[in-house]
Amino acid sequence: VIDAGLSPESHDARTANVVAAITPPTPTEPFDIIILEAKATKSLPHDVLKESYATYQRWEPLCAAIETFGGHEAFFYWIAATFPDMRIRKLGKDFSRNAKHKRIIGFWGSYPAQGRVYIHRTLHMDLVDELISYPNGKTVDLLDAAGYLPTIWAPPNPIPGD
Repeated sequence: VIDAGLSPESHDARTANVVAAITPPTPTEPFDIIILEAKATKSLPHDVLKESYATYQRWEPLCAAIETFGGHEAFFYWIAATFPDMRIRKLGKDFSRNAKHKRIIGFWGSYPAQGRVYIHRTLHMDLVDELISYPNGKTVDLLDAAGYLPTIWAPPNPIPGD
């Protein structure tokens, strides 16, 4: 998931790239979510383009997805035209009240409580810091990007039982 921070004039705007893997479910256990990469950087739009594609190449996901509203719509077409081999799609738009908070709580409130999210604490300190300080932290870029994961993932086929 790419949450592009395309406002260089903002001191807090960062681009968040979150990559997750889903484990196959078993007959008795649901799938788990492994955060493979969670990185937020303050970047100019051209650098966002390069960083997003580098992340895509590193992990070779089934797809990449990006928020598309305002200038992000143009960014979607820019990245699709620049990297035609990148399987990129638009994330659904939600303009409802508190949409970001609902997305964050929807993911971070349920899956971790079930013990189904795995994060390497030392590799993803920005994500851990955002999670610990939510909702009073300075940024929520990574939490918000991860909140979109359930809208795009495709759980693998179950592992057959014995």
